[in-house]
Amino acid sequence: MAPSTKKVPSKNFYGRRQHAQIDRISKLPDEILDKILSWLPTKEAAQTSIISKRWRNLWASLSCLNINETDFSSGNTTKLYAMFEKFGNMILSHHVISYIHTININFSDPNFSDLVRTWISSSMKFRPRVVSIEVHLPDPNFFEFIYSSASIEEMSLKIHGVTWSSLPKAINLPCIRRLSLVKTSFDGNSLTRLFSGCPVLEELSLDMCYGDFSPIFNQKLICLSLIDCGYLYRGPGMIWSTLLSCALPKIVNLPCIRRVYLHQAYLNEESVGKFLAGCPLLEDLSLENCCGEYLTLFRQNIKKFSMDSCIMESLRMELLGTLKRL
Repeated sequence: MAPSTKKVPSKNFYGRRQHAQIDRISKLPDEILDKILSWLPTKEAAQTSIISKRWRNLWASLSCLNINETDFSSGNTTKLYAMFEKFGNMILSHHVISYIHTININFSDPNFSDLVRTWISSSMKFRPRVVSIEVHLPDPNFFEFIYSSASIEEMSLKIHGVTWSSLPKAINLPCIRRLSLVKTSFDGNSLTRLFSGCPVLEELSLDMCYGDFSPIFNQKLICLSLIDCGYLYRGPGMIWSTLLSCALPKIVNLPCIRRVYLHQAYLNEESVGKFLAGCPLLEDLSLENCCGEYLTLFRQNIKKFSMDSCIMESLRMELLGTLKRL
């Protein structure tokens, strides 16, 4: 990355005009340069240290770390592992500030799971506020340590492969407001434990999760997304598969919920009636790839409603609010 320069006229020995280059970007405050480097993969941000003396140590105080497997491309797995291990150790040992605002990790190769876990666990000492992790998961308890953090305000955990992660028995995320889980299993008490451990949670997205999602009790939740969630069944060849559509939770009490998005859910008169009764302030309802029986949507408060690629035997809508989108 070459800093932006501007040529300033001056006179040489013969009195002719010549142009000297002034480095404008390097004169910016550290806070601005940190914002610029945060848009880059951390490996590239570290490489800016060779630009000039001004840039030599900026990478060591980055507030955002972006680590992606593609940044360490190599045909040799052993060599790639060594490169990533060396880079991770360098970042952690040379970091000069006590916090990191954002951590983004994307590693789909299962050969690196243990190393990625060690690196993530070590990085938690920098008290990140935003955490986004996408990994190949060989162990259902891979993320257990990350569910205890007093600093995280937003978190996304995405899983590759055929294994589902599970929620730990103890959850302590007192500051988290946005949570997105992909391929996580839920037992009868999982949601209760999750909400108890996330007292200020406002937005929850569950994608390709399976298990028991009832009851849902939460006094703070504003936005809920259920995407391709359901129960597992053992298919041909003893392979675990997800059901094509999930049923709505039977017991719902979400007094502050405003937005709900359902993807590939099975809907009927009874389940939708109970669900809407537990969401008295619901304003925005989106249905996509849903199916079901005779259905009546009757709600005074709904202002936004969308339905895309849904197959319903019969649908009657009585939305008495002022619809902005239908």
